[in-house]
Amino acid sequence: MRAGHGGYRYTPFLDSLARESLIFQRHYANGRASIEVMPSVLAGLPSLMDEPFMESVYQSNEILGLGTVLANHGYTTSFFHGGKNGTMRFDVFMHLAGMRHYAGLNEYPHPEDYDGNWGIYDEPFLQFVAAELGKQKPPFATAIFTVSSHHPYPIPAKYRGRFKKGTLPIHESIGYTDYAVEQFFAAARQQPWYTNTLFIITADHTQKLETPEYLNALGHYRVPLMVFHPLRKFPNVDTTRVVQQADIFPSILDYLQIKPERRLLFGRSIFRSGDGRAFLHVNGHYWLVRGQQALEFVPGADGGNFYDLAQDPQLKSPIAGQVERRLALENEAKALVQYYNNGMLDNDLYVPMQ
Repeated sequence: MRAGHGGYRYTPFLDSLARESLIFQRHYANGRASIEVMPSVLAGLPSLMDEPFMESVYQSNEILGLGTVLANHGYTTSFFHGGKNGTMRFDVFMHLAGMRHYAGLNEYPHPEDYDGNWGIYDEPFLQFVAAELGKQKPPFATAIFTVSSHHPYPIPAKYRGRFKKGTLPIHESIGYTDYAVEQFFAAARQQPWYTNTLFIITADHTQKLETPEYLNALGHYRVPLMVFHPLRKFPNVDTTRVVQQADIFPSILDYLQIKPERRLLFGRSIFRSGDGRAFLHVNGHYWLVRGQQALEFVPGADGGNFYDLAQDPQLKSPIAGQVERRLALENEAKALVQYYNNGMLDNDLYVPMQ
């Protein structure tokens, strides 16, 4: 994990876990709000509209989510949400994605752990999750969404002053969340399921940024992605390639050697070799990132801004050359937009597995 502005590290536990994990430094969120992350991560459906999928006219479209696929293979599936039930329609989406069990603020047994804003403080909530997972029938798959590192970044009274405040309001809460995750792993290690579990850790979206290399259109979408298994290593995985949240769902299925009959065309498994990509929607503009190149594409406009990320990571100077490569990326972006729009309109996004 990278140090914060000024070189201080706010996540000592995650930094230690990173040394035993796959760390994808070029991982992009497929949205800029929490409500956009769940379709991306749990169904491989990126946010490519002006409004989130769950607030659009297409919210009743068919979704082939993680829970639906895994239920067909005997998995118990669940979603633990540290926030209020109904927030960002997470509970509704979990039903669409086939996640059978939902636990939010209403199901949490200790109301005194409420933070006064969003929901339950991370440390007690993650201890609750660890205990509940021990009760689930294996094999199981679960997703966990914590809230303490969201504005206004509350810290339990007994921990105030323990974590460095840093240079941004979020930093203290990041230190607290890191500690909460450390305690979760300490509890998980005592459980029989721990050594047989693949852990995937990421963020839903970025917050206010101060590191210069992230202060641009693409930098606002770059979030960590860590993949950890207590016993297994993945020496052949290329962690330098571009990946996106929409890759997480197909990666889980690939890891479990589950091949559904149909799939989306946006994501691909991080465990497979080959060139990765990220496809993003930013205020009516689309960004396609492949390797060290990025294309900013506006439907209906001629061409688009083309960047060499190796030479210009802050996107200050579009380049005019490499016409063939630019055209290839432009055609790919147009095809993805057409596939997404037509699929949404016709409720027909899925294609047969080859």
